Amino acid sequence: MKITAGFKNTINEVNESVIKSLVMAMPGGTDSFIILERSDMFYMQVSGSKTDGYQLEYREGADETHLVVAPDIAEPGQVIEAFVEYLNGGSAYKTSHTWKPLFPPSEKNTGCMGLLSMTIGLVAVGIYICWSLDCI
Repeated sequence: MKITAGFKNTINEVNESVIKSLVMAMPGGTDSFIILERSDMFYMQVSGSKTDGYQLEYREGADETHLVVAPDIAEPGQVIEAFVEYLNGGSAYKTSHTWKPLFPPSEKNTGCMGLLSMTIGLVAVGIYICWSLDCI
């Protein structure tokens, strides 16, 4: 695994003390993020600072597996604990926080019932217009 911090260089030799020092040094602002990466699209990341709170996320491939803790985490110790658990291949971080999808399913795909309702509505409007104009 490798770890990248917006305010430091990428580090290929990752251990608990590296994680702890990076999380404690997060300055806030746009470069205040850390990504612990197993492989492309498989990672845990955090942004924020002690002052602002932390937004913790993990991803296991597709957009549907990109989750974020809700609400944000206030304590750096919780971030460190989650990162160390992820580094060690554990999964306790998945149950020790409340996660929600970062990209919620789209409501635009309402399926057949939405299309059917819209079609019936349009037909009804058409019939009403024809009836009111004595077309029928």
